Parts: sequence; structure tokens; C-alpha cells
Amino acid sequence: MWILALVPEASCARACLDAAASAAQSQDLAHVVALHVRVEPLKLLTSDEEVAIQLLRDSHEGDAEKRAGETRSEVEDWMRAAPPDLSKLVEYKEVVGGEEEEVVRASRTAELLVMARPHNLDGHDAFHAAVFLSRTSLLLAPADWTADAGPRIERHILVAWKQTGQASRAVDGALPWLRKADKVTVLTVEKEGQHVDPTRLLELLSREGIEAEHISGQPIDGRTSARILATADEIDASLIVMGAYRFGSLIEWALGATTHRTIGQAKIPLMLAH
Repeated sequence: MWILALVPEASCARACLDAAASAAQSQDLAHVVALHVRVEPLKLLTSDEEVAIQLLRDSHEGDAEKRAGETRSEVEDWMRAAPPDLSKLVEYKEVVGGEEEEVVRASRTAELLVMARPHNLDGHDAFHAAVFLSRTSLLLAPADWTADAGPRIERHILVAWKQTGQASRAVDGALPWLRKADKVTVLTVEKEGQHVDPTRLLELLSREGIEAEHISGQPIDGRTSARILATADEIDASLIVMGAYRFGSLIEWALGATTHRTIGQAKIPLMLAH
């Protein structure tokens, strides 16, 4: 198994690598490639408007070479500080190109993508590519998450279940970690007049040798995201598995829907699939 850790910016490199290392530890012979895409505006094959935006941000965030140097330094610091059995799992790779194009290209053979919540433009482009353009599940960590907070992401996995293709793909992508979990809890959120039947999911997990507990709950203040996060806190979950952006990122952002809110407020990593 190999895991692609996306490090588009220095500020979230450590959280990303901690999450990637945690994911790799439970999988035999897992290997992590930490990828930084150096976005150099004058080498992009894109519109004049996009090039202008990239050049403008250089004045605020530093040019591509400076940003790449800062990110590389963070990765190298992490590797020096990590225990040898973790640092040997990770290699750093830097490419020049467009953020989305390079993430999609690199993700084609990876079995998991990992990143931390982004701050800058490159980070948001990497996130968009990972969720909407890649066919690989994404492990998304809070930007300040550390392995000290939960070195085994598979310790107690909460599956936020809804009968959608996105949720099914999220579970499929998470199976290697669900099989290693100490405990698995399936949460269904029952909105008024709606019933979510977890039977097929529980049967699937059972066939995989995964015995899961099912609990149901009501939205909090009308929000499914609030129920998911509250339940994760109540059961001391180490990871949330859920489908992402059923209606697309723009609509979810405008409406403040479940994925957008959960990502923004989660204190533990999420494993997402669109």
C-alpha cells in the first residue's frame, strides 16, 4: 500500500504527515509519499486570469520557490523529529506544475490521500482535486492535529451512515482501517419523517469480519453535522468516516450543509469520499 500525503503549504505539513504516518502504521508495508506541487505562474498552461491571480498572491505569500522551501523545511524537520520507524516510511517529492493537475496525476495509483485543512490557494486547489477530481478516499486532518492527540486513527471509528453513493465509497475506502479498528460505531441521523436503515452496511461490515455497534440520533438544532460531531465526542472516536458533498462544494458552501460544517468544526480526522 502507498499513501499520498499532500503538503501544498508549510502551515499544515506537520498535521498532514502525522495523520499519514498514523494511517500507515496499521497497514503492513505501507509507504508515504509527501507531495508538494510548486506552482510557478509563468509555467502554467492556463488562462491569463489564472496566471494573474497566481502572480498577485506571490506578493502576499511569497513566490513559489519560497513557499516550496518553507514546506520542504517543515517536512524535513518532521522527519528528523519522528521516530525512525515512522520517518523511514516517508519520502518527499516536489514537482512543478498546476496544483490540481499534479494531484490528480499522482493520486491515480495511491490507495489513500491525506492532507490537513488548507489555508492558502494551493491548499484549497489540492483539496478540491482530492475530493472532486480524484477517485481515491481522502483522510483530512484538522490543521493543528497531532499524533499525540490520537496516534492510532483506527482506535475507534465512527461511520456517519446515509444511504448514498458517497457514503458507500467512503466505507469502501476505509475498509483497511475498519478491519484494524478496536471498535466501530455506525451512526444514523434520523430527521423528521426520514428513516435511515443501516442493515445492509452492518451486514457488509460483518462479512468483512467487522462487528459494529449501531446508534441513532436526532439532528442538533436542525444540523446533522452537529449530531455527528457531538456523537464523535461522546464516544471518544478517533476517526469519522463519511460521504462528502452530496450536492457539490458550491451548494454546500452556500447552504452551510453537512460536509462543510463537519470539516470546519471537526477536532479529529475525517475519511471522506465524494
